[in-house]
Amino acid sequence: MRSSSSDARAAGLVTRGTWVRLAVLSLLLVLLVVSSAVELTAALLTDTVRTTTVVSTSLVFPTPGPAPAG
Repeated sequence: MRSSSSDARAAGLVTRGTWVRLAVLSLLLVLLVVSSAVELTAALLTDTVRTTTVVSTSLVFPTPGPAPAG
């Protein structure tokens, strides 16, 4: 712990602190870019389009025949 502002700082602590700040800044920038891309993709893929689908079957089914030889 420094006792006054004229005391020299330890070089290792300054270097480590710089790398930590750089890593945190890089992480925040990556999260910002990813969140923007995900929001855009979500908006493109979740658009609502209404469609109508009709499923029908035959009312007349063929009568069962003899079982196939197997």
